[in-house]
Amino acid sequence: MQIKPFNTLLIAPFLLALVGCSDGQRLPNSFEEYQKRMFRVLSIKTDPIQPQVNIDFPAVEQRRVTIPTVTIPLRDFYAINGCELAPLIAQRNTALGKVEYPSRRIVYEAQLRDTLQNCIALIEHDVDESEHNTVKSGLENALIQKRLNFPMTWANLIQNSDSIRLGLSFDQRFVQGDETDGFIETTQALQYLHNIKIGKSITHSEIERHLAHIEQFRLPARLFRTTRYLMTGLTHVNALLKDHNSDFICATAHDKKQISIFKNVMSQFFIQELQPIASSTNRYAQVLLPLLTQLVEDKHINSAMKAFIQNEMDIYDTYKQKFAAHVSELQTLLNRCGLQPSVQ
Repeated sequence: MQIKPFNTLLIAPFLLALVGCSDGQRLPNSFEEYQKRMFRVLSIKTDPIQPQVNIDFPAVEQRRVTIPTVTIPLRDFYAINGCELAPLIAQRNTALGKVEYPSRRIVYEAQLRDTLQNCIALIEHDVDESEHNTVKSGLENALIQKRLNFPMTWANLIQNSDSIRLGLSFDQRFVQGDETDGFIETTQALQYLHNIKIGKSITHSEIERHLAHIEQFRLPARLFRTTRYLMTGLTHVNALLKDHNSDFICATAHDKKQISIFKNVMSQFFIQELQPIASSTNRYAQVLLPLLTQLVEDKHINSAMKAFIQNEMDIYDTYKQKFAAHVSELQTLLNRCGLQPSVQ
């Protein structure tokens, strides 16, 4: 077998620095170069693959949430001085208020719930004693129903916000392993979404800021694409390496030189390029997957959404197995020639 000149192998890192370093394509660029050099040095007669990854987010009919209507008697709150229900309900009845953006609706419902509670507290001072019980009963019943409905409104936000849908399923980038991934912003946003379910106050500006970060960085989608890509790509490469290793014994000086060159390829493309991406992927997954699981555990989240997140967790587990198997095949190959891997 002819050994390829070592200086040829050194060209690729410079090419990688020029292409795909800031557009979220570091992973496919690095993985393709890694395959090319590996196959060339080991004389594996095949072309590199570029795994195609798609994320199947549940269809709209699988995410639908039906929220019961609550009727609040107008005469009840108009009789209460200082009760601010009228402006809220008027806002709801405008053309803009009727637009059912999930984020707008949850802010409105939280305001309505809190205002109902405030108005009930004013009844003692502002309603005639003869009407006291009737007015109070009507508003209390409305408040009870609003409190029961709020988890459904929250579940509607989680499943049907365009920002969340895009952030979880639609992007062409992969994990980059730097600040452009938006790990901190995404973590804070998912924590916020959980906190508003359990009682944190909600403002329009704050919820929109967090949703904007989810849509801007789309890190969950990038994480899912990365684990799918590596799971598929490493399955292919591992099979080729396993076949190569099955009858390779490193019997000659030529063989050892070949594997020494391969060790440099491994260092340049696997250790320096792919391992940092995998490390960031693992770090993100260990934080984001539990947060996403926590969000979809709610009983008002549809089964299709629960299955979607569970499937991504299963893919992550499989990816880790394939990555560990790849490291094992690399170690086997180097050990045949008495070389020690420097896998981090």
